[in-house]
Amino acid sequence: MSQAENAAIADAAGAVFGLLDRELWLLTTDDGETRNGLVCTFVSKASIVAELPRMAVGLANQHHTCGLVKNSGRFCLHLLWPDQLDLVWRFGLNSGREVDKFAGLSWETSPLGNPRLSGTLAWLDCRVESIQDIGDRTLFVAAVEHAAAAGHSVPLSVNRLYYEAPDDKREQLDRMYRHDGRVDAEAILGWRAGR
Repeated sequence: MSQAENAAIADAAGAVFGLLDRELWLLTTDDGETRNGLVCTFVSKASIVAELPRMAVGLANQHHTCGLVKNSGRFCLHLLWPDQLDLVWRFGLNSGREVDKFAGLSWETSPLGNPRLSGTLAWLDCRVESIQDIGDRTLFVAAVEHAAAAGHSVPLSVNRLYYEAPDDKREQLDRMYRHDGRVDAEAILGWRAGR
């Protein structure tokens, strides 16, 4: 495929993706030695069977939390209220390799042993059933073993976050997105070349 054809496909896919406004999820885990969390959007319900709820989550391989989920085999997903931007800044703009993202926060241990944040809109406590490396991401399919919702609201979404972000945070998000995009592109191309 030519560079022009690749660019046309990327533009068309970008237009499709621009129609979406995914919810933001905050994922936390603890492998017995280290607890951490991150903000993710590659999260989807993975079963239509009400009695067997499952989630699919894709985590960037370069993120500290991805390794912790691989080690622990579990995680807790949180949906955020629309005004919980402070949690996005805390868990989305810092590395758990450098800071304790939980310092000063109210949280408790979930039934599966994950850090569960207090005051979020909803949470799902999940045990990993399957792992698949796809180059830039590791896909985790997990059984939901415990869950609760604190209310009925539209959760914080990607577009809402971007709209609500102050200029300095929006610039930081853009900078991090560009950096991660370069890292991810290299990982995808390396993975494809090795197949």
